[in-house]
Amino acid sequence: MLLVAVPLELDKRGLNVGNLLLQRFDLLFERVDFLRFSFNRGLQGLDFILLFLDRLRDRRHRSLTPVGKLSEGVLFLLALGATASALQVSTPHAKLVFLRHGQSTWNQLNLFTGWVDVDLSPKGIEEGKLAGKLIGDEGYKIDVAFTSYLKRAIKTCNIVLENCNQLHIPQFKTWRLNERMYGDLQGANKAEATQKFGEEQVTQWRRSYDVPPPVIAPDNPYHPKLDPKYEGIPQDQLPLTESLAIVVDRVLPFWKRGIVPALKKGKCIIIAAHGNSLRALVKYLDDIPQETILGLNIPTGVPLVYKLDRKLKPILQPGHAEHLSGAYLGDPEWVNGRIHGVANQAKGR
Repeated sequence: MLLVAVPLELDKRGLNVGNLLLQRFDLLFERVDFLRFSFNRGLQGLDFILLFLDRLRDRRHRSLTPVGKLSEGVLFLLALGATASALQVSTPHAKLVFLRHGQSTWNQLNLFTGWVDVDLSPKGIEEGKLAGKLIGDEGYKIDVAFTSYLKRAIKTCNIVLENCNQLHIPQFKTWRLNERMYGDLQGANKAEATQKFGEEQVTQWRRSYDVPPPVIAPDNPYHPKLDPKYEGIPQDQLPLTESLAIVVDRVLPFWKRGIVPALKKGKCIIIAAHGNSLRALVKYLDDIPQETILGLNIPTGVPLVYKLDRKLKPILQPGHAEHLSGAYLGDPEWVNGRIHGVANQAKGR
């Protein structure tokens, strides 16, 4: 908070000091309100400076004491500084494109997938191509890409970059961006699991923040210990089941160590990953409450663009998605249809 000492203009005609103080503070609060407006609206803060100059021009008929003139000058400099700060905060420093992989063969069959390394469906390939076109048409120049160890995300990333003519950029893969590990539910049909365990229990496993499904059985053919790509992960870090809360704890260390340095340099990056690993990241970025993130659905193959300031805080975008600072690329009706489609899948339909 900025504290300003407002000097009193005491003239020889005996002006009422109390009234003058009230007038001064009214004027100060009026200017603080304009400062807040400029801070929130960025470029519109320039309007405040113009208004301030108009106010000074209107006062030219009044003769101010030297101290009074100094107070006007100080307030002007404060207004100028606050406006400059507003412009800096509202000007994007880095850009971040989140992309959930295109539809997989198991999405198509409505199966719990998790860490099972299934491929893209033909529809998923087309979704990737369209996502790449949307990114290219909007003129985004990607500097670096991050994706998971799962082929549906890796292939989506490559298809997208190829279709916006940016396949040459560096790519980094990490298991920390993998989908949520669904434990012993992996490979099960979502509708059949609902019939077997009951809708309330399956909903709790799927959509609660901190209740994971049953641990994957040692003899389950989809156990990650059987997949050579995870040989380098210490056994005590290899997840056997996960809730969204556990995914958040898994993803954030890589965010801070691997992704933040690129963003601090002002890079434009793409993260091609999965529904739950992306929900973990947007929860962190937008500080979304637990009860809200549970109902947030991220559609496959639709780019979600965030713009970040120098402190890597999200800048609210025009047409932003509900509960998010970022905005999806594409026709709003089409995007809403895709989101509702994911919501229906989540209900086991």
